[in-house]
Parts: sequence; structure tokens; C-alpha cells
Amino acid sequence: MAQESVDLHGDADNGVPRLLEILRDQDFSPEVSEVKGKVELSLMSCPFRSVAINNPSLCAYNIAVIEGVSASPGERIACLTNGDPVCKYLISSRTVTEVATN
Repeated sequence: MAQESVDLHGDADNGVPRLLEILRDQDFSPEVSEVKGKVELSLMSCPFRSVAINNPSLCAYNIAVIEGVSASPGERIACLTNGDPVCKYLISSRTVTEVATN
């Protein structure tokens, strides 16, 4: 379980790279790609999967962390609780190239 303090005010310059670091540390196995100029974040693993399937409200935690740390609006576009194979989010942030160079 996460025991790290997370700055929910975010950082527009380092937010997405920091978000990926946090998600890797918590075993979400994040992957990013670019979709229409936005960052698409796929969570290939979910440490809360067994609980979230029966309690979908738990997924609100993910979007709060994504938006807070990335300092950008996020949108969930796929979710395990809806039968999707992974959870995916679009983050209205910089492009993947910009994220990768930080």
C-alpha cells in the first residue's frame, strides 16, 4: 500500500514523469503513448484489482492521483470494472516525446 506523501498540487513540468515513477513504485506497470496530442496512460497491472471489481468507487482514487500529480485534467477511457482488459486514461498534458525527455 502506498505510504508515500504525494503533492496533489502537481507540477506542470515534471508531473507526468513523476506520476509514472509513483505508479511504477506501486506496481501499476504504467505505459504511455500519444493519442491526438494527449498522453494516453495505460495501467497494465492494478494492485487493487480484486477489490476494485467489487467496489468500483475505488477507481476514483486513480483519477485523483493522476490529475493531482500531473497537474493536468485526466479522463478515464477504459476501466477493469467495466470489463476492459486494463485501465486507460487520457491526460491533457504534454506529448509523450516531451514526457520522455525529462
